[in-house]
Amino acid sequence: MWVTPLLLLLAAAAFIWWDLPSGSSFILRLRLTSLASLTLVGVAIGASTVAFHAITQNRVVTPALIGFDALYVFIQTALTFGLGATASGLIWPPLMFFGNTLLMLILGGGLMWLMFRGGRSNLEFVLLVGIISGTVLRSLTSLLQNLIDPGEFQVLQARIFASFETVNRANLGVASLVVLLGCLLLWSWRRYLDVLALGRDNAISLGVDYRRWLIRVFVVVVALVAAATALVGPVTFFGLLVASLAYQLAPSDRHAYTLVLSGFFGALALVAGQFILGRLLGYNTVLAVVVEFIGGLFFLHLLLFRKGN
Repeated sequence: MWVTPLLLLLAAAAFIWWDLPSGSSFILRLRLTSLASLTLVGVAIGASTVAFHAITQNRVVTPALIGFDALYVFIQTALTFGLGATASGLIWPPLMFFGNTLLMLILGGGLMWLMFRGGRSNLEFVLLVGIISGTVLRSLTSLLQNLIDPGEFQVLQARIFASFETVNRANLGVASLVVLLGCLLLWSWRRYLDVLALGRDNAISLGVDYRRWLIRVFVVVVALVAAATALVGPVTFFGLLVASLAYQLAPSDRHAYTLVLSGFFGALALVAGQFILGRLLGYNTVLAVVVEFIGGLFFLHLLLFRKGN
């Protein structure tokens, strides 16, 4: 377990210092910014996925099922359609970050209201509503994209795909606070997550206020996923990949281990992947494409070949 932090430190050192021109402070700042964004996104996605698995008691689903990725793409498409690619690109980056995060939190709040309307706690219904809302948003996005000028559509495509290289430094401070606070809360709740993972009836019989803790964990998961998505764009299957790796290599199923390992694995995968693709292969392949491809294949593997899922 303790090998992972060492590997992350080695990957971070190689990412920063490999082939760095002497006296180039500008390139060093760019690499530090990219390293910070990769680490933040990896930790946020990994930890939020493990927590989401605890409250759903299902290790195949991901927070992306709530529809955050579809909402992010719809926001970018609607701005390009309404304002144009040039005008929408001039929006102050922190304002865009806050707007994206706020809308995603509103979506999460609406799903929570549906979850507990009438005193019920139907998480399966929330997942179903999230999938349907994602489908509706994708349909609206497709309609708007068909009406956009082809030249502006090319600009839009560069915005709607996850990008770990073009993160605005002004957004890192806010994202760091959200991710740090969210991860600290999940760590302090690790024992409650162990109980929530046993299911609703078992959690209640063990004296846990199931509804209150479900709301708390769900809010933190929504905040972490919203911050990561607003920072770099939608990443659908990456969390499932690193969470499953944490489950396999953790010495036990306790969240004291799986939360930490998933965060480390997430950061290590992104930093090492960006180093290999960027420094060694010369950016011949985009990291987001590789991550989503491998994660998608792993998701199909879980659905088709894992018993009990």
